[in-house]
Amino acid sequence: MMRRESVVIAILLFLLIDVTCQTTLAKNVPAALGKIKSTKPVICNKQNFEPLKRCCKGSVGRFFTDAEIKICTKGLSDRRLLTFTNFNFHSLYDKNNNFVFDSTATKNALGPLFAVNECLFRGKKNLIDASDNIIYDNIVTLITPAFSANMLSAGAPPAVASASLPAEMTKLCKTVVEAMVPKLMTTQYNKTSSATSLTRPFLLMQCLKRTPLDTCPPTLRTTSATCTTAANNLKICGYFNTTVTYLT
Repeated sequence: MMRRESVVIAILLFLLIDVTCQTTLAKNVPAALGKIKSTKPVICNKQNFEPLKRCCKGSVGRFFTDAEIKICTKGLSDRRLLTFTNFNFHSLYDKNNNFVFDSTATKNALGPLFAVNECLFRGKKNLIDASDNIIYDNIVTLITPAFSANMLSAGAPPAVASASLPAEMTKLCKTVVEAMVPKLMTTQYNKTSSATSLTRPFLLMQCLKRTPLDTCPPTLRTTSATCTTAANNLKICGYFNTTVTYLT
């Protein structure tokens, strides 16, 4: 009789422990799952890729001076000068990460950007010919000092900072930009006037500014989670996903 009672007690204890474990698990699992971060889609027009410059010790320098930009921004409200020449193409995407060239929203977002960049190209640097075509050889001359000097000062080997890299970068960007249409577009220049301007100077500058952001020479690259995430998001927000192969 005692043996049978012992077996019954043992079974009851087992069931009690099992129910207790399941109750504890039921309470804890939702809490644990709540800590798992869901992967949110990348919204391109909300991104800021300027910090990527700090992910490469030899990021490309500036192509135009403040004085040159000031000449080409007369009649515009006070804005940070570099907003006219920094990489910001992704800010023109719609909420679905699409770039619709001739949409009203895009034209409003572009504002004076086409006009300002055409003005810079028509300045003293002689970057546009009489037929309104970009003189790409002169583009290489323009960007080589800004590119190579930064690379050398950051400690890149001479082969990495050689003049062939700006030339290759310009060649890649030319292929992308020349395929984009239209060549001319009318956008609002300021509150009281609009301007019909060449589109390709702005598009080329965007490509040339974008390309070095994630094609840093391995010896100058900063490998951090922040840099990796930003570089991956930049590829998602592509259009100018041109990559230069660096020598090591």
